[in-house]
Amino acid sequence: RLEYVAIGCNSTAHCISWGSHYVAYGGGNFVCLLDPKENQIKATMIGHQGRVNGVTWFPESSSGDQLILSASSDKTIIEWNVTSSGQWTRRQTLQGHEDSVTSIALIKDGEGGWWLASTSSDQTLRIWHKPSTTTSTTTSQWSIYHVISPRHLLVCCDIGWVDNTLVIAAGGVGGKIFIYGFDSTATTTTTTPTPTTTTPTTTTTATVTTTPSGAWNLLNTLEGHIDWVRALRFAEPTKEGLILASAAQDTRIRIWRLTATPNSNSKIAVNIEAVLSVHEDWVYALCWTKQGRLLSCSMDKTMIIWEEDVDGSVWLDVGRVGELGGNTLGLYGCAIDETGKQLIAHGYQGAIHRWTWTDGRWLGVVGGSGHFGPVEDVSWEPSGDYFVSVSEDKTMRLFSQWVPPPSSSSSQRHPWHEIARPQIHGYDLTCLTFLPATPHRLVSGADEKILRVFDAPQTFVDTLTNITQTTQSVETNRPKAASQPVLGLSNKPFYDQEQDSSEQNNNKNNNSNNNMTMVDEEGRALFEPLPVFRPHVFSSPPLEENLLQATLWPEIMKLYGHGNELMTVTCSNKGDVIASACKGTSVDTSAVRLWDSKTWTSRGVLKAHTLTVTQLAFSSNDKYLLAVSRDRQWTLFRRQGDEYVLHVAYPKAHARILWAGVWSPDDKYFATASRDKTVKIWRVDGDEGKVTLHTTLTCPGSATALAWWPGGNVLAVGEEEGRISLWAPSPSSSSLSS
Repeated sequence: RLEYVAIGCNSTAHCISWGSHYVAYGGGNFVCLLDPKENQIKATMIGHQGRVNGVTWFPESSSGDQLILSASSDKTIIEWNVTSSGQWTRRQTLQGHEDSVTSIALIKDGEGGWWLASTSSDQTLRIWHKPSTTTSTTTSQWSIYHVISPRHLLVCCDIGWVDNTLVIAAGGVGGKIFIYGFDSTATTTTTTPTPTTTTPTTTTTATVTTTPSGAWNLLNTLEGHIDWVRALRFAEPTKEGLILASAAQDTRIRIWRLTATPNSNSKIAVNIEAVLSVHEDWVYALCWTKQGRLLSCSMDKTMIIWEEDVDGSVWLDVGRVGELGGNTLGLYGCAIDETGKQLIAHGYQGAIHRWTWTDGRWLGVVGGSGHFGPVEDVSWEPSGDYFVSVSEDKTMRLFSQWVPPPSSSSSQRHPWHEIARPQIHGYDLTCLTFLPATPHRLVSGADEKILRVFDAPQTFVDTLTNITQTTQSVETNRPKAASQPVLGLSNKPFYDQEQDSSEQNNNKNNNSNNNMTMVDEEGRALFEPLPVFRPHVFSSPPLEENLLQATLWPEIMKLYGHGNELMTVTCSNKGDVIASACKGTSVDTSAVRLWDSKTWTSRGVLKAHTLTVTQLAFSSNDKYLLAVSRDRQWTLFRRQGDEYVLHVAYPKAHARILWAGVWSPDDKYFATASRDKTVKIWRVDGDEGKVTLHTTLTCPGSATALAWWPGGNVLAVGEEEGRISLWAPSPSSSSLSS
């Protein structure tokens, strides 16, 4: 069964929405469902071919089943529905936009059907309609009802009712807000073929769908913002009219009131109610609560709750939450549950921030986390207590299972969480490996051409003990923690408070003696002093701000030698040899370099390939080192004393690039995976190490990753399209079957 999913939220303002049971958000090309009670992802919906930019929930009026709409950079909108078995599937794919869809908004049409508005980078506002399932003679489908081209890049929209008039607000570049209204008395009727409908197994084009008669017209243009409008949200309509909240990059939030004026030409009157100027940076998202409060989040790292006072003359700041410190870029999106007592927001690094109303105040609770860029490598710690992953988002993340203490009476299942972020880098991280001989030590590689060696600090060891309820080895020479200097890439070890105090005193002396120009004419410092670093030990998974600042691992060594970006790194099972390779286009640049893990010196350079070596793997007894490459061959190096020498080279082992290689636990076989959609199993016989092809596995797509189960002959194959298949020997033959 699926145990755990970790994926960050996309850094777009409209890609998170709180339903009645789950929080839906966009993570990469997926639509993810987060259970706020268990703080775990329950489903990831696959359908989009580009980044998900918008997500919204709506109830299906006929059956009560919940459905989701998602918008993507792949120019499409997908409607998702849940089946009776609890599986989420695509009901319909809406195609029509010619560029990335930036936002979507949904509302009922009063007759059991739905209106949908969508904005796009193609500078159009498209209006869709879906008739009621009770009035439609065929399966209810979405159809394009109207296309509006305001000649502005639109990034946000919302749709609401002003008395009996349906209105759409849209905004984007330039600071203007366009108000469009639906005139049901117009004689024009738009009948446009519905967009292509895509299901997981079939692709069909629906027939023409009957849409309501009428037309959409521009009613008003609202001016006031002086920069891009980033968010528009209608509140629930009242007798006094419809409230519209708008937020922009000018840091302002404006409250507008729309009222019906049947005797005027525009039919809608708009008045400015308030201008909220508290945020100090771009305001990206807004959300209304069912209690009539307004939630706003900004790049200033804060989320503010606004409430209108009793006489309705002033909007007050009644609550404020957010991030503290860290190298973050603020909050992009926000949502609130139906009770108004749980808040959620997401930031640039993909983290999900959560707060709950407890004992009269907002308290931060553990939220979801995960990479917000492609994951390049993952490795288990030798004891199996945790695993670490690296990504193009320039972070290394450590995940472990949260186990309650023995004295706890809670029977709740505590799943996996991110408990540390050992490295936050300035380059894309590409590979990592653990050193089995030394507990909690690992090596990582990045696009900077340098291998960096990290040791876990004592605070992490203590935190791991608290969270996993396991006993860790005691070492007295570990630093307490690590910190990263401003504009630095190396994590500096921190040993004790006395050392830190002495260093601060030295810094003060140096500043007083050598940096007299760092104060103004009145003697005031021109720069704020750096905060005092204090190590932390946690008994539960840390919050995002703690992950960023208090869970780094100190760097103990750098290994130089490669001339290009690192591609792969591995360590022998004995822990004495590290092997690494970088991107290459010649024999010299594609060489495999060996390092001594005790002296950190070079132990040799292995030259055999002419293009990039994509993966390296030691056999369990360290007798062989396997290398697979983009030059379509694999090579086997054999250990002789303290050196490795070329044993076998197999040119054209596959028809396309080799992406992965792995050994069986008994060292009798190794497998290679290729873009040619095959995985080949090779047998190594006797002490002489004669290699023969044992069998070939055919995959539906390009094979990109391999893993052999340590407990037996089960091979996991990962494919380019995201499929993972398990293979085992067939009882009736020597071949493997899926």
